[in-house]
Amino acid sequence: QLGQLTMASSGDLQKLQADMNHLVLRTDELSRDVDFVWTGSTAVLVFIMQLGFGMLEAGSVKSINVQSILFKNLMDVAITAIGWWSFGYSVASSHGNSFSGGTEHVFLDPNEEWTDMFFLWVFAATSATIVSGAVSGRMRLYIYLLVSMCMSWILFPLFAHWVWATNGWLYKMGFIDFAGSGVVHLGGGVGALIGSSQVGPRIISAAYPSRFEKTTEKGIEIIIDRKPRGHNTTICFLGAFLLWFGWFGFNAGSTKGVSGGRRVVAATCLFSTGLATSVSIISMTAFSKLLSTLRHHEMQMGRLTVFSKIIYGSKYREYKGDQKAGYINLLDVLNAALGGLVAITAGCATTVLL
Repeated sequence: QLGQLTMASSGDLQKLQADMNHLVLRTDELSRDVDFVWTGSTAVLVFIMQLGFGMLEAGSVKSINVQSILFKNLMDVAITAIGWWSFGYSVASSHGNSFSGGTEHVFLDPNEEWTDMFFLWVFAATSATIVSGAVSGRMRLYIYLLVSMCMSWILFPLFAHWVWATNGWLYKMGFIDFAGSGVVHLGGGVGALIGSSQVGPRIISAAYPSRFEKTTEKGIEIIIDRKPRGHNTTICFLGAFLLWFGWFGFNAGSTKGVSGGRRVVAATCLFSTGLATSVSIISMTAFSKLLSTLRHHEMQMGRLTVFSKIIYGSKYREYKGDQKAGYINLLDVLNAALGGLVAITAGCATTVLL
């Protein structure tokens, strides 16, 4: 009887061990499924940011340029998808050397890496789209398409490899860019800066071909700034809010899952993203009101205050478009909100909230 009991206990233990192994495998599978749903859903939110970019840029330009800017945004997504699948993802991968990835994923099926490939594709499209707004109305379509190909097929994959690949040279140095302030936004911003410096400022109208005009009044040199205004503030507002909405997926989705304690990191990203943007909005609102009030009084006095001398320099400037003292420009506040989103992107997972 003792021998039978021992054999029975041994059989039960083996069955229990088999059940435990099955449970572990099942749990791992469920974790991967949940991580896929999280990463895929947040990637779709990032994709919606393309609509936000399109609305913001379309509202910020003259109505005659709306179709052009929207078409450029559309082509950004299509061009990036082809280049990213063909060789961009391979360049950004952890294969190869510290400068560039290898050729393992060139025109190949990445199998289990499809999720990561899709997530980084929408990042690449975002980086390329930043340039379109900076050169709106001043660059021919085929030239812009070449710029978009260069940004999404070559530059972004290299930046992503340097910072996020385990064998990238910046990664090895301990460089931290959790969700892409440098890889996506700084890279796209530098491209936008170079492009806008080459095409020059936007032409206001036939009567005023230049944004800035120098003149002299009562012996004082005046620089008139005719800042170009968009044709539809409502569309700009909608685009900015779509970008803010998609940015939650941009930052929190960079955890690539919520299992294994990553849900806490994702929650930190979500709240820090909302908090940083809110602080930027409030700060810019106060600053814009103060600056507008100073401009109004300076135009009446014909000289600069000490505060404005620090900001603008020694020359007196007359600003057109501000109707009264304390006037707050909504577009400036929306741009500040985007600035706050970009600023928090790199450290959204490591920011200490006081």
